[in-house]
Parts: sequence; C-alpha cells; structure tokens
Amino acid sequence: MFTSFCARSIHYFARLMLRNVRIHAYYLFSSLPIVLLIVARLYLTYLSALISISIFLLFLPFFHMFLLDIHILITILLESCIAS
Repeated sequence: MFTSFCARSIHYFARLMLRNVRIHAYYLFSSLPIVLLIVARLYLTYLSALISISIFLLFLPFFHMFLLDIHILITILLESCIAS
C-alpha cells in the first residue's frame, strides 16, 4: 500500500515536472526571436556608435588643422586691418 502510494506520488511529481519543463521550454523558445532581435539591436547600436567615434577620431586632426587655418586667417586679417 505504502509502496504503491510512493510510486504514484513519484509518477505524479515526474509528470508535473515534465509539464513544467515543457511550459518553460515553450516560453523560452517562443520568446527567443524577440531576445535575439533585442540583442542584435543593442549590438548594432554599439557598433554604429563605435564606428562614429572612430570616424570622428580619424578626422579630428584634419578638423583641428582647419580650425588652426581659420584662426591664422583671422589673425592675419585683423593685423592687416590694424596696420592700415
């Protein structure tokens, strides 16, 4: 009697656990495309920010030289205005 009760309890518990595993697996695999889309979006955002910063750092010396040229040009114009 007790052995039968234990066997039925173990059987019921095993079926319940298998059912829970199936439910969790269903929710995991049904939400997997959404999770992958979110991860891909975050990765692409990170990658685009990295590319933008790299391009900015690449052209920074040229931009600095351009500002320096404008500064020299303004200084020359001011000196010529003061001299005349």
